[in-house]
Amino acid sequence: MQTVVVGLDLGHSAVKMTFDGKKGTERAIFPSYACDAWSIDGDDHQAALASENTVTVNGRDYFVGEVAGRQGKSKLSTGLTDEWVLSNEHAALMVMARKIVDERAVSGKRLWVLGLPVSLFSSYRQPLKDIAQLHFGDDSEIRIVPQPIGVYQAHMLNRAGVPGRGRDLASESWGIVDVGYYTTDFILMEQGHWIDAASGVCGGVRVAVETLQNLLNDRYKLKRDLISSERILRGAAVKHMGEDLSLEKEIEYAKSVLATQVADMASKLMKDYVEEIDGVLIAGGGAEMVAGPLRERWPHARIITDMHDDARLSGPRFSISEGYYRLGRFTTLLHLQGKTDKAA
Repeated sequence: MQTVVVGLDLGHSAVKMTFDGKKGTERAIFPSYACDAWSIDGDDHQAALASENTVTVNGRDYFVGEVAGRQGKSKLSTGLTDEWVLSNEHAALMVMARKIVDERAVSGKRLWVLGLPVSLFSSYRQPLKDIAQLHFGDDSEIRIVPQPIGVYQAHMLNRAGVPGRGRDLASESWGIVDVGYYTTDFILMEQGHWIDAASGVCGGVRVAVETLQNLLNDRYKLKRDLISSERILRGAAVKHMGEDLSLEKEIEYAKSVLATQVADMASKLMKDYVEEIDGVLIAGGGAEMVAGPLRERWPHARIITDMHDDARLSGPRFSISEGYYRLGRFTTLLHLQGKTDKAA
């Protein structure tokens, strides 16, 4: 029976998934919102929608995704702490991911590949694995990896789990900049080896969001929470008391603050290696915000290429889940090879 591989990127902004679906390699995405659920009365459509997006964790019901964002806006926690990965809200996102896989995946034993920021990996790897095992089931295999490894594997492997055309793990060296919401993670893989001195972390998209949030308050006396501020940062229309506002300058400035911080940290970590490596791969939900400043310093820096049948579910935001998926396929090949060797 086929092993069902699920690459699950549980980000602070959105949950991204790449997995073996009934229609081939499929993807899904939903906001990383979770809050206590309650009974919604008075609107049958909203009640049905809430029911579809309610999960149970440790005997407690949670709204997740868009429903949590809309109905429970005042009840949402920011999740901007290291301990978030141990919370019921984080587990609720796992349960929703399993629900999606249950509905859309092919039959078979499941291999879930998840990741953690570099700074949390050693401390939280085992606790996260234990929580994942609880919610994905004892019959599932769980693998936890440093988050930026997903970008590297998305670049080096194809969807079959073998090196892609023109890729050579033993000779190529790549810097990785993964711009997530909570953190930006940096690693350097030199001819397949992790270089610890060139690995590190700084703030992620939240730096730009918080900068914009403060600008809105200081200049316009607009009080927007982090969720609304992120939507504005990504180009959402802005209304205040029924009036449309133009905030292009504020948005660009907020992005520049993040870009400068990321470029400075990348330079600090990789300066001794960057001229000799094949390139610097940029990925994550904030990739577009930092790509320009990084390319100004390093011409061989670029946003990682991501291809998927559905253009709405493609781009650098999915590079982590795609890399996890490809790593999972590689893992299944190793398992199969081991069984073949034993039978020989």
